[in-house]
Amino acid sequence: MATFTSWMFCLIKENFVPVKFVITFFLADFIIRVFVSPRFSPTLIFARLIVRNQTPEYVGAAQKKFAWIIGVTLSAIMFFHLVIINAFSPITGLICLACLTFLFFESAFGICLGCKFYPLFFKDKAQYCPGEVCDIKLKQDIQKTSKVQLLILLAFIVFIALTVFSAYGNYSKKPYDLLGISNTKQNK
Repeated sequence: MATFTSWMFCLIKENFVPVKFVITFFLADFIIRVFVSPRFSPTLIFARLIVRNQTPEYVGAAQKKFAWIIGVTLSAIMFFHLVIINAFSPITGLICLACLTFLFFESAFGICLGCKFYPLFFKDKAQYCPGEVCDIKLKQDIQKTSKVQLLILLAFIVFIALTVFSAYGNYSKKPYDLLGISNTKQNK
């Protein structure tokens, strides 16, 4: 949430202060995870407190450390550009978008993209993946997607695209105050 909010400050308000704090925080946290121990990572300590009454879902250390190294690398590049030399570019924007994508997949779907990329760089098979996604097995009925469902998804995407395209003028206009409330406040 902090990453997305700070990115919005950059895009909308051209205020880079929040993202500089977030980058510093992430870099420090990833450095602790990778070079000291995950046991001392502030975010992992906080997460442990939040989920302390849940059954743990173990994840393989090798692929998780690889994902954290990706985090160190991306946040170090961002820290250098935005904090040290105080400059932004399409590179920083793309890295920020990549970080948001990694964070979104982890939080929304429980999918660690760093863990997914692990087999591309190492011959060892990833172990203990969340939701057992590393294990090849038959899908249960609830996990299967029919051709009709795929057509519905495609039709929905086409519908949204056509709606936005046909009404784009209304999307780009500022809406007017239907009840005249803001005019009343301005007159007082």
